[in-house]
Amino acid sequence: MEKNLDIAMLGGTFNPIHNGHLHAARVVLETLSPDCIIFMVSAIPPHKQVEHEAELREHRLNMTYAATKDEPRFVVSDMEIRNGGINYTIDTVTRLKELYEPRRISLILGTDMFLSFEKWKNYDKIFKICELIVLPRFKGSTEEIIQKRDTDFARWRDRIHIIDADVIELSSTRIRALATVGADISKYVPQGVAEYIKANDVYKHRMTEAVAKEYRRMEDTARERVSDRRFKHSLGVSDTAVQLAMLNEADENDARMAGILHDITKELTFEQQMELVAKYGIELDDTEKQEPKLLHAITSPKVAKELFDVSDDIANAIRYHTTGRADMTLLEKILYLADYMEPSRDFEGVEPLRELTYKNIDEALLLALQMSVQEVKNKGGHLHSDTLEAIDFLKAKKQNA
Repeated sequence: MEKNLDIAMLGGTFNPIHNGHLHAARVVLETLSPDCIIFMVSAIPPHKQVEHEAELREHRLNMTYAATKDEPRFVVSDMEIRNGGINYTIDTVTRLKELYEPRRISLILGTDMFLSFEKWKNYDKIFKICELIVLPRFKGSTEEIIQKRDTDFARWRDRIHIIDADVIELSSTRIRALATVGADISKYVPQGVAEYIKANDVYKHRMTEAVAKEYRRMEDTARERVSDRRFKHSLGVSDTAVQLAMLNEADENDARMAGILHDITKELTFEQQMELVAKYGIELDDTEKQEPKLLHAITSPKVAKELFDVSDDIANAIRYHTTGRADMTLLEKILYLADYMEPSRDFEGVEPLRELTYKNIDEALLLALQMSVQEVKNKGGHLHSDTLEAIDFLKAKKQNA
């Protein structure tokens, strides 16, 4: 890169880079006309503890190159990644200044980053080196930014540029989750990025060696205790739960484990179920005594606890995967829906449910619970109060939203 340029820097993990990032960069080009925009691909902060970061680091760089290759004023930098360890913005811009002797450096920030900018390391020194370019969350939402500029950052007011333009709000988390299930992400990322993600299976869920070892033990146990057909179902639930966890920013390992273990007592006889009820001192309510199909959801978490010492979160997700309950945790919602719509499920209404699940988990849960109620009524069974309370809770939540 040449020296004595007017450069703007857009930093991020770019995991993946998406149309929102590119739109922001183009708005800056059109509005302030810097000579180039540097996409600074950052190292993922250590506190995030991202698994397989070395491999992902290469993918993030390659995706950013693919997204920016057709715009000559877009430049990709791996400076922070090569530095390793913790990278602070003050160190990065100081290094840029030393290397390229630019006539101006600007940082491109979104609303949230600007409003917390005083928490950045040596933010006052950053102001001495850089100007700030702030893009509000949406057009016309500049009031809070202006107030911050004119109060906390009054002394730096002339070095803060606010561009009141429409931005494209996208979630990298959602894009990763959609990519995991093979959904079309071409409207969210450039074509080259979408093709790269698919070709390299970038967002396939990967486990650490320790977690993978424990999961294999669980998988072997499930295989031993149920039929091949039931085991295939459990694998489908496990994979679907991971996808939903990614989409909703839940713990993917908990979701996977809950999925593989949720039916481990499903194929026990009634007599065997009752032996477990006695062994664990479980008190059954009237509905559970009348509906043997509910027993596996009550005994499976107890067995999972005994064999694998699973967390209470996983145990409760297994416990309520058939009936639901009021105010379910995110993991409980995920397992309930994963069990209901995993790939081998084929019944009227499952496709609309799947589509809704990837858009709004609460609305999908309400629909699934209502479908379950109708199924029980059609078969002349007994409805559990937990299911009805779950429906009432979700309806009230929706009404009060």
